[in-house]
Amino acid sequence: MRRESCKVIDATELRTGVRISAGRYVGAVNLPIRLDSGRATLHVRVAPRHPALSIRDVLGMALATPPGGGLLRGLVSADEGDLIEGLCRALIEAAAGILRGGAARTYVEVARSGERPRGRVNVRALAIGRARGSRAVKYVSSEHTATNDYNGYLVTGLLRAAALTSSRSQRRRALTLASRLGGGRGAVPTRRLKFEGQYRRYELPHRLTSLLVRGAGTDPGLRGSASFMSFGLLTQAVYQQFLVYMVGRLLPEYRVLYQHLHVFEDENGIELKDKGFLIPDLQLRDESGGLKLVIDAKYEEHGSGLPAADFYQAHVYGDLLGRKEGIRPLPTVLATPHHELAVLAGRRPLRRLDPRAHRPVTWCLGVPVGKLLGEDETATAARTEFAEALRRLVTDPVNSPL
Repeated sequence: MRRESCKVIDATELRTGVRISAGRYVGAVNLPIRLDSGRATLHVRVAPRHPALSIRDVLGMALATPPGGGLLRGLVSADEGDLIEGLCRALIEAAAGILRGGAARTYVEVARSGERPRGRVNVRALAIGRARGSRAVKYVSSEHTATNDYNGYLVTGLLRAAALTSSRSQRRRALTLASRLGGGRGAVPTRRLKFEGQYRRYELPHRLTSLLVRGAGTDPGLRGSASFMSFGLLTQAVYQQFLVYMVGRLLPEYRVLYQHLHVFEDENGIELKDKGFLIPDLQLRDESGGLKLVIDAKYEEHGSGLPAADFYQAHVYGDLLGRKEGIRPLPTVLATPHHELAVLAGRRPLRRLDPRAHRPVTWCLGVPVGKLLGEDETATAARTEFAEALRRLVTDPVNSPL
């Protein structure tokens, strides 16, 4: 047996079977194995450890955030057992969006020959041609064309999507888009492409193309469609990025920041900037720069609730940062995935240990990730409720936001 494609998922062959270890990663991997009856492929899916999350939720969080920009709704709503179908639909939608906005064009130099030259003329070739009685002139002109590496690789992905999808309408649409982008067999870039300026829109479809071109799609159910692809995602990082994106989208009146905050100095009174700093996952600041809310993403599931260490960390955030910013009390939120929007716990220091009137307060807030994804009425209502809960925490950090 050998491990393929997904290096973050370890598979160890044992006497009694196979042990799969993935840590905080979720994903899927193909494991070619050899049996007495011949060769076979073992398809392994690693689901999130958190009971409130599914593979579809993690993919939705990863692909709904920029540069995804919500273009991958097809994947989020797709059946979890048919990931490639969702990727094909997502790539087709992304390519259609690029064409609606106008495909990227570049200037290329083309060598031509004709009686009416347009561009730079080769004087030596002109003199020789005239001496031989030829009226044709060789010249080099610049043309503004859509034939470039960005569109070429996108065509490659569309052709791959047309070959993988089981939907006839999606296949026709992919081939039509590929033809409008230049047609041909596509092209694989020979240089590293930069997604800046007019090419910024190409980052998402290029990522999807890489998944479709490099992924090993199979059809174990003989349904006529590829239903398995190797991938790996670090769930903690995906969840944190999703929170940053969603909070920034729902609370446009605040700036969502991620930055080091220096709060310690050494024995000589010199501020420590290389160590001894705090890094909250999210900071909400108003237009004047004032800190209004601190959110820390907590992905781990601990059954009865978050451990005391997480609340100690939140207390340090609320106490030190609140003192530094002159805000009492500074609301601090531990955001953990949950099936419903709910306040899972609230903590503040004992009054006999901290007699101050405005003691730091920490709220453990359950975030309904599955309901926040999508664009239907249920998702819209869930996002509105989540945004209002955060606003209430800013204005009234002492009382429960729900």
